[in-house]
Amino acid sequence: MKLLNEKSIGEIVRFVLVGLLATAIHYAVYYVLLSATGHNLAYTIGYIISFASNFILSSLFTFKVSLSVHRLAGFAMSHLLNYLIQIVLLNVFIWMGVSASIAPLPVFVIVVPLNFLLVRYALKREQQPEDSYKLFLIVAGVAMLWLFLLEAPTLSDDMVYRFMFQADLDAACRPIQSIADLIQSQISHYQLVNGRAVVHTVAQSMIVVFPSWVCAVLNTLLFTVLVWQVVRWVGRPSQKLFVSVMVCFLLLIVVADIRSTFLWTMGTFNYLWVLVATMALLLWLRSIKEKPFSMQHLLLSPLAFLVGWSHEGLSLPLSVAFAAYLIVNRRTVFKRAVWPYLLFYMLGTLMLLLSPALWSRASEGVTIVSRLISGVTNYLFNVRIVWLLVLTLVVLWWRHKKGHEIPNSQTVKTELSRHQYIYIALVVSMGIVFLCGTNLPRVPFFADFLAMLLLLRLLADLMSATWQRRLTIGGCIVMLLFFVPIVLVRQENMEVWKSMERQMATPGQELISVPQPTTGKNVLHDYFRSHYVNPSAEFGFFNVYQAFDAQDINMRCAARLYGKERLVFLPEDVVERIKADSTAYNDYELDRHGDLFVWRMADNRPIQRLVFVLNEEDTSALWPHQRLMAYKGNTYELDDFHYETVTIDGHPYLVFTCPTSNISRRINHIEYE
Repeated sequence: MKLLNEKSIGEIVRFVLVGLLATAIHYAVYYVLLSATGHNLAYTIGYIISFASNFILSSLFTFKVSLSVHRLAGFAMSHLLNYLIQIVLLNVFIWMGVSASIAPLPVFVIVVPLNFLLVRYALKREQQPEDSYKLFLIVAGVAMLWLFLLEAPTLSDDMVYRFMFQADLDAACRPIQSIADLIQSQISHYQLVNGRAVVHTVAQSMIVVFPSWVCAVLNTLLFTVLVWQVVRWVGRPSQKLFVSVMVCFLLLIVVADIRSTFLWTMGTFNYLWVLVATMALLLWLRSIKEKPFSMQHLLLSPLAFLVGWSHEGLSLPLSVAFAAYLIVNRRTVFKRAVWPYLLFYMLGTLMLLLSPALWSRASEGVTIVSRLISGVTNYLFNVRIVWLLVLTLVVLWWRHKKGHEIPNSQTVKTELSRHQYIYIALVVSMGIVFLCGTNLPRVPFFADFLAMLLLLRLLADLMSATWQRRLTIGGCIVMLLFFVPIVLVRQENMEVWKSMERQMATPGQELISVPQPTTGKNVLHDYFRSHYVNPSAEFGFFNVYQAFDAQDINMRCAARLYGKERLVFLPEDVVERIKADSTAYNDYELDRHGDLFVWRMADNRPIQRLVFVLNEEDTSALWPHQRLMAYKGNTYELDDFHYETVTIDGHPYLVFTCPTSNISRRINHIEYE
């Protein structure tokens, strides 16, 4: 039997001709733009320009089919996947040292056979809903792989987790070199940091043993699995594409802090990995809910202990819901297969809560007033999907009250009854968000995830096919519009890290000049940086570490990692100005971004106190929110965490952070002693 008939050979020949033309257009545009912009943007613009002619010629000439919106959609989807594969390969080749001007050529050689299959599939095959869903999962996976590969290390947990946790933070940094070191490190972590021993054992093992690209591949697979799990949870076979698109849209666009949860090395272990394990358990529990108890389930159930011992932000709310389930169904539940899993999960949560570090971190120095302010801030700015769920329930209640026809005779009462235990977990999670005492954007992530499960189930039940199709298309368009700038700012951050890494690897260099993107000129770029980038080095009052402090545990770990005695990180503009002018900063001045003050000292004596002397302020002239946060004193003493003496070219400089605006706007002068 012939492998290729005459028709197929003709298609291949015509495909080659059209492909050569499209590739020539693509490469020409790329080559011209490369001198004016980055390789990613140049490649993207060239790809878009070649796309239109490629679709028309592929339809009418190569495969001889009519033009249609349906085929255009399939063609666009296949080319999106093709584009993502190409752009990843382009960056891999450039990373390997291939010149940017010729890097597209090996990419074209690799993707041509794949491109033929994808285009032929899109234009000739009658698409089924399941096909679109599978193709979307592939596209989403490739897109996330690119984002994960562009994750640069940070001078925080990414450094510390390569070393053993120790009670004495001033002791020498000890790298993890054996399983015994890992065990001892986790015992200390449990006592000193928090109770997430299971998660952080996995994290330290992965970070120490494997290169970053392995973690990126695993995170990509887990993200794809998570989308698949949520689709299974919603359980609507005909709506798989809609649900999968909404999952990606809500997680990547709507949630408050995707950068510190899914787009940060340590964040993926604490959030992505935890969610995949938890969803696997929830789906398993649903599948065996009505099955009788057996020894097989008793033997499997200890796995739930490990899942429960994961992250208190999710396991504590679910444990409360599981406890409620056991109490409500106490007469019959012990005849079912689910009860040992629930008990072991709750025991795992108990191991989290028994960590002394967890409670010391939760209670240290946070007043009731501060907790209430942080809680209100979280509810107003960081909780998002929960409010979408509440809005949907309000609309459902209003429509039912007005007598409108509702699909499946759904009401708020039936909805709350059907998923009562998830709603219990959601309420507990919202309580944690309100009382935790911090307004970090990632705090309500698990609450929003639980709300997402409920919201998608509601939308799948209540929303018409037309509106689901509109949301699917709209979600894809928004994600595409977001994706290119996200990649650009993450690539920019990766270049910053590479610059820092080159300096850290240079023998004898201890002062690291940190390039910083210009902010304030482009609002959109600033938005994408703040939401999708974890800077390798940050400077400012609210930072959890001070990169200019060589004695900070994070800086000491970085120094040990790169074989240095010490490392000091300062903004590039500060370092360049000092090296160009030895008299710079004779009086205190801010860096370009307004984060740090720099002040050349007369001698290298230790600093005991650093005090801001403030002007009087008429609070009645302030905005209401400024009046609420106005500082009442006339002086403000900066704590020693926020300042340090740094020696540059033999001269001592006092480096200290700029305080919050309610103080910085009143500065008259600064004194130290």
